[in-house]
Amino acid sequence: MDRAILSSSHLDNLDFTALAKRPCAVCPSEMSELKQCLLQARNLKTLRLQVGDLSWHTSWHMNDGYKESPLNLPFRDGDMFPALEELTLDPEHQNYFATAENCQMWSRCMDWGRLHTLDFGHGTPTALLQALTGRVSQLKTLNFGFWERYGAARAYWNSNRDMKVLERFLNSIDALRNVKTYCDDDDDMQMVRPTLLAKHGQSLRSLEAKYARSVAWEPEHFYNLAETARGIKILRLPMKVQRKEGTKGLSVWPDDRDTRKTSAVARLKKLFTISSLPSAATHRSVHSALTSFRHLEQLHLRMYLEVDSYQLISYPNSWSTGSPQIKEKVAHKLMLRLWHDFGRKSAIQRIEVAFVAAGGSTKIWHYTVSRKWEKRRSDGIWKEKVVVEMWQEGKDYDPSTFDPFC
Repeated sequence: MDRAILSSSHLDNLDFTALAKRPCAVCPSEMSELKQCLLQARNLKTLRLQVGDLSWHTSWHMNDGYKESPLNLPFRDGDMFPALEELTLDPEHQNYFATAENCQMWSRCMDWGRLHTLDFGHGTPTALLQALTGRVSQLKTLNFGFWERYGAARAYWNSNRDMKVLERFLNSIDALRNVKTYCDDDDDMQMVRPTLLAKHGQSLRSLEAKYARSVAWEPEHFYNLAETARGIKILRLPMKVQRKEGTKGLSVWPDDRDTRKTSAVARLKKLFTISSLPSAATHRSVHSALTSFRHLEQLHLRMYLEVDSYQLISYPNSWSTGSPQIKEKVAHKLMLRLWHDFGRKSAIQRIEVAFVAAGGSTKIWHYTVSRKWEKRRSDGIWKEKVVVEMWQEGKDYDPSTFDPFC
């Protein structure tokens, strides 16, 4: 630990991993020494703090900077911490012991009125939310989640035990603009989204939802978003293919013989139509919800395919086994249709769809469509053109690698 740098009045941005020996509530760590240094870094504006395990860093050894103390920034009465504008707190490890006492003390030792970005990564520390409720009304960017990690302090990092804490915190903020969530599944977020959208829907400009598993939004979630967050500019969301009416299979969109509709628009609208809703709602689709965002500039969808999504993938045999392959022409046309259905007056600049293969395959086909300037060979004039690009990652499941004892 370089004390001179960490306590410098010229330090305004710090990304630091404080190490601890076998992280637990009280243990030898760099936290006490770090806090003392940062109290002198009065111009610090951005702090990204992680708490790591010393045992994972084999080339590092304990020195006199490691003191036995609570595994958090051990604030005391009279401390004056720099007035941060951006705070990222242990977003991946969940080793920081955000106890009620420590969080209340931190709330009193710092002026929170300038904070505009708060990043908890995969967790949501209940005690810190309670301590900061009413103190960060000007917050614009919030990252949080219910994705339990394996850190020593993980019990302090999941407020889904009391959703009212999170709801009160969200309601105490004036107008969030950017929200990113990390969850294992969508159950907890379905409880939070109504409060989030009711309070911040009009101000929201960017929304991203990431999940640990193949979790996808339901159509009604897209409808609600379109109705409450009309000014949104960036969306990163997961979705799934529909069940095809009258069959047992799943498809990206019904074929012409089934629908008796031949227009590109009609076929594309079927891509996102949900058939399990009451007949009164059948005219509503995820497609229509997405294209209703007139200010949307970037759309990123993660689409989870099923083994029988035959209209988009093919197999080397008729038993839906072997290496799945994307039907490139079909996917290419799909991307162009989605782009053009936004209309000429829309603000859309880029659409990306990641088609995720089903089964044991880890293949993902990434398709993007955007406008690009190209120089015509005939006359050398630059012209704007809509371009579809594709790249692929992952590999197929190999049965020969299966080990029942792993």
